[in-house]
Amino acid sequence: MDNAMREVFTFLGFGRETQRINCHHNFTQREFTAAPSCGSPQGCIKADVGDLGVIPGSMGTRSYIVRGKGSEASWMSCSHAQAPP
Repeated sequence: MDNAMREVFTFLGFGRETQRINCHHNFTQREFTAAPSCGSPQGCIKADVGDLGVIPGSMGTRSYIVRGKGSEASWMSCSHAQAPP
């Protein structure tokens, strides 16, 4: 990411990074719960308390930067794609 951002700013001739959001989707990670497990619901990103994420729009819709609430009901996750209008 460092190299990519450096190239973008070099190409543009201006700009600076103000905040980076590292947002993986459709991944698995080790969960430490009552019973050890590994997994993540399909089509989601991690949304534990304070985690930043991106819900991308399409060419005609907005994208959203979101902050996790750590909801156990949603397995501390949120969607990473908007439903079509």
